[in-house]
Formats: sequence, structure tokens, C-alpha cells
Amino acid sequence: MSSLVGNQRYQLALTDQFLDLPRSSVAKPSAEEFRYQPLPDSKSFIRLLYLRPRSRTTFIEGRTALHCEVIIHPVRDCPSYVALSYAWGDATIRRSVKLGSHIVSLTESLVVALKHLQHDEKTLVVWADAVCINQSDDAEKSDQVQMMSRIYKSAALVAAWLGPEGDDSDKAIKQLQDFKELAFSMMDQIDGIENMFESGEPEDDELPPRHNIDFLPVKKLLERPWFDRIWVLQEAVLNDHTLFLAGQSCLEPNALFWGGNEWVSAHYSNAHAIDHTRWRRLTPINVPLDLKIFCASSISLSVFGPGLKCSDPKDYVYGLLGLIEDAERYGLQADYTLSLEDIYTSFATALIRSGNLSFLLRLWCPETDLALPSWVPDLRVAQFNTMDTWIDGNIYQADLVTGGNRHSLDTTTSGSRTPLLVAITYHVDTIESVLASLPNDDPDPAEQATFLNSVQDALSSIDFPSHGATDGTPLSATAFILAHLRAYFQPSRAELLEYLNKTADANAEWAHLSPCRHLFLTRSGLVGLSHGPVSASDDVFIIGGTRGQWVLRELARDDCYRIVSPATVYPIQGNEPWESRRREITIC
Repeated sequence: MSSLVGNQRYQLALTDQFLDLPRSSVAKPSAEEFRYQPLPDSKSFIRLLYLRPRSRTTFIEGRTALHCEVIIHPVRDCPSYVALSYAWGDATIRRSVKLGSHIVSLTESLVVALKHLQHDEKTLVVWADAVCINQSDDAEKSDQVQMMSRIYKSAALVAAWLGPEGDDSDKAIKQLQDFKELAFSMMDQIDGIENMFESGEPEDDELPPRHNIDFLPVKKLLERPWFDRIWVLQEAVLNDHTLFLAGQSCLEPNALFWGGNEWVSAHYSNAHAIDHTRWRRLTPINVPLDLKIFCASSISLSVFGPGLKCSDPKDYVYGLLGLIEDAERYGLQADYTLSLEDIYTSFATALIRSGNLSFLLRLWCPETDLALPSWVPDLRVAQFNTMDTWIDGNIYQADLVTGGNRHSLDTTTSGSRTPLLVAITYHVDTIESVLASLPNDDPDPAEQATFLNSVQDALSSIDFPSHGATDGTPLSATAFILAHLRAYFQPSRAELLEYLNKTADANAEWAHLSPCRHLFLTRSGLVGLSHGPVSASDDVFIIGGTRGQWVLRELARDDCYRIVSPATVYPIQGNEPWESRRREITIC
């Protein structure tokens, strides 16, 4: 069985209950379907799964199967239990288990995880969402999800099931454990450790041969589906007693967080072999946080980074509630009876009311099939945009240019129930013409070259800031734009500038570094780049307290504007008479 057996926290969840069945009972399918016993109060009671030991196994259609009982307990008076964190997997691949006197079908991923947790001789008390929550009862599900953080915090142990042994997972876990020891015991020799990762071999005799590094096993471990789940953000960090399991091997949080972070830092910086946010989003942090602090924290960057998934898109909001201390203050409560549009709009409204409009607009994405206001992102596809303007070597923020003032933002409700955003803005200019566009997000080299030539021609008459040069060599327009568009994520601006100052390199990097796909000219001669398609007569605004500029389109019939795209225009100066350009507008 799993090496969990020696863990003291695991042993707390073992009991002698339900050991009265014979060793070879045979379960037969029943015509009566399993039905959940309603919870006395779904806000204060939970179900726990009592997993009978291997010595009290059952058989279903000639195959060994798990035998469990489900018992209801008040959440404030529960026995010790193990809370399971796992990836649901393919819902169509299922296995039969015996639940009480009934045969039920569970996902294979859950059954495999439970089998690895199962004790030989004792009953194990487990909480697993797919079984302990009636997934067909939206009202119960809403209340139970609202308690999710408490459920995981209160567990004797959180077992994070990464999956069965495979792809040298045992070797990967051993490497992470070894590197944690190295990271803790040899901080003064960290340069030597990084050299070891670069070469794959110890730098000298002080690092024994057993620490030779093979990157692939750890890379494969990190690519497992568990790391993609939105729920792992709270499941793995809320409880101080968490173990990561892969097959029979266990990994303690220190090995994953510290040894893993050092491993990824060295590996990613040299080979870019894996998305490092998969790892670093699990870095220990004192959660839950107030919403305003949450938006400013490193964890928020990874929440809305690429790759996080959930089986129900409503969980892109509800999966975060356990990380936000004052969620209820801003009206954020799990309610699975609401539509996706209502949930995403409520989340956006909470961000505005907590003073996080800048954070909200950085999640902006093009229009989707959801009927959302233009200022509400579709969280199924939202990612941070980086359309910032770089002036005098600093990331430009509109509130700094306008005197450092935060401007009043509020929401009102129109007759159609669609919330309207009333914002203080600063009008930059009106678009006169669109000069060039890339046809899609994956242009061929010829299309890309033509577009970049147009960018270069349009920007050729603009005086760039003096920092846009290296060793006295002027920075090409393409390289300059690339540099500031991605400066927020680059560790060294000087190195980036030196690299991008080669026009060929800048052109080659454009497609996957820059979100810009459209080139336009304004009435006063400013050159602009936007993510989404824009049109003549669209207006460029700075929205108070947010980053960058925005193209908005006035809708005469509604007397309001819609957000068309984030944008950046050149040149824009900090000494502009911004107060005279101030406008209060309504965004729908």
C-alpha cells in the first residue's frame, strides 16, 4: 500500500467502524438507485465517506471493488478525516463501487485514488467532493462549496492525488526531495547548484553522483492534469498538513514548494521547457486574503494565467472563494442556480467595488458567445493582457500621468438589468483610419513581415524616448514596442533591449510575444496598436486608475460606450493637459 501508512495525520483518520462484514462478500446490482439522504442543513452538515479496508473487500461482477458507507456529520463535530484533492478525469470512464447497500458508478480517477488511500485493516474516513456532495442538487452544492475552505482547513490531512505511478514519477519525487535538501543545506553554494542543473552533472566532488539530474521525470510530473485544476489553489494551500501522492510515493509540501521552485527556476530560465506558473501558483501564502490584497498578490497572476481548468465554468469564480477573506462583503457567494453571465458579472462588480478596476480590465478578452457587458471578462478564456505604455523606462499608469488620483467608479443598473459602469476617463484621440491588420492570431511569415513593415513605416517619424537604445544604437520601432509590451514579465530590461535590437530577432518574436494585431492612425497623428479590430471614429481613452489605453466605441442608441480593445498609442507624454480631457462616461 501507499507509504501513507506511517503518516501520523493519516492514522488520525483511521477507525474500527464498519469492520463487521465477511472478507468475501459479493455485491449484486439492485433495481433501486442510490439516493442521497438530504442534509439537515447544507450550511452546517457534511457527508463523510467511510472507506472499508482491503481486508473487508467486496466483489462486483467477479472483480474486487471498494465498499464504502456515507455518514452525515455536523461540520463542527466531525471525526478526523482525509480530504482528497484530485482531478476528476474523463467522466465517461467509470468503475463500480458499493456504497452502503447500493452499487454506484464513480469516475475511474476517483476510484484509483481511493484505492491508494485505502488501509489494509482499518476503515479510513475520507471527504471527496464527487461523493460527499450531491452534485445534482444545485442548492446543496452551492452551500457546500461555500464551506469548501473550512472543509479542507479542518481535515487531519489533505491528500493531493497526482495520479498513478508512471513516467518515472518515483524518480521525479526522489529528485525533488533531494533538491530540497540541497536547497536548504547549501544556500551558500547556490551558484554551484544552478551550474549542476545546466550541465546535468555535479560541478565538483561536493555534490555526490546520486544527484545527477534528469529533467524529464519532473517535467512529466508537473504536466499531470492535477496541476491544471482551479480548485488546487485552495485545496493545496489552506491546510498545513498536505501530502502529494503519485502511485506509492509521497511528496511533502517543502519538497514541492521549495525544492520544486528552485528546480523550475533553473530549468525554465535555461530551457523554457514548462509553464512555471503550474508550479509557482502553489507557493505557500497566507490565505485567505482580502479581495484588494488578493488582486495585488502573486497568486492572482497565476489564477488567471494559462491552463487552469474546471469541469464547470462557474468554478472559475467559485473555485477562488476560499482564497478571498471578504468575498461575502462584495456579494460573492456560491450559487449554482445563477447563469454564467450573472456569476461573471457579479465577480466583475465585486472587483470594481473593491477598487480593482485596473485588475479587472487586465482580464479583458474579445467578445465571446456570452451576453456580457464589455467590461466583464469571459473567465473561461481570460488572461492578463500586457498593453502597457513604457515612458522613461517605467510602466505607464494612467493615474500617475493624471496626478496620481484615483477616480470614482460605480455601477448602476439599467432597465434591462444589464449593469452599466460609470467611469472617469481621459480622451486621448479619435481614430482616423486603420492602416494594417493581421488576419488572425497565427499569421504566416509573409503576412507578418508585411504588417511589421507597416508598423516600422508608421513609427519612423516618431521620436522614441532616449532609453530606447543600446550602446548608442537606436532601437528599431518593432523591437521598442516588443520591449515595453512585455517589460512587465522580463527580469532584465537591458538584456531584453539588447536582444530585441536585432530587427530580425524582433520580427521573429512578434507573433508569440505581442498581442498587437491592428495598426491605426488618429486624427492628431498618433500611431496606435490594438489587440482587437478597431474602426474609424472609435475613440482612444485612458480609464482613470487603470493601465494603458483603451479603444471604446460609442453606441448612440444607448448613450454609452463599449470596450473594443486594449491599445497603446505613440507618442503620449506625461505633461499633457489631462484635466481638460476628463470625461465621465457610461460603459455598457
